[in-house]
Amino acid sequence: METTTVVVVGAYTGQAYTVYRHETLGCWTYRDVRGYGPGLGYDRDRHATPEGAAKAALFRDILRAAEGDWSGLDRAAYEALAARLDLPVTSDADLELGGRRSYSVRYGEFSSPEYPMAVCAEMALAKRRQKAIEAAAERREAKRTLPAPERLPWGARGVRYDEACAACGTETVIDNDRDVCKRCAGG
Repeated sequence: METTTVVVVGAYTGQAYTVYRHETLGCWTYRDVRGYGPGLGYDRDRHATPEGAAKAALFRDILRAAEGDWSGLDRAAYEALAARLDLPVTSDADLELGGRRSYSVRYGEFSSPEYPMAVCAEMALAKRRQKAIEAAAERREAKRTLPAPERLPWGARGVRYDEACAACGTETVIDNDRDVCKRCAGG
């Protein structure tokens, strides 16, 4: 089914892509080492030359580098990776909740062929940065904890009779909140 093949190695992930001519369809396309490649249902994934298929494979490499392991990126790592991939950088203010691009990055599905590969990679990278921004906001929110409520006096919410104390085991009157007798509660 295939004839001529060329191996292209992505500069960003080191992934090898096999560019080959599909005999049945008469077009050039690519696949990775696992055998995965684009679906050939779209004309965009069918290339007239091996150079066109190699260029598409290298765009796929940029997208995989932008997606990474989907972990969050701090600002310095985000800017460095964007510069390395030659992608535009989005400000943190635009990515924060309520920011100009917050909704589209969080809920948008940017995939090929609906969007150019560069937009898909830019949004994948922005989503990783947004993930880190949201994690930092959650950590800040967790630090603002409510003060511990005051301890109610023994028996304030009622007592139970003829039960064993959880601390000393004596059958006596037990507090509903603490499950201990008055002696063990310090009162």
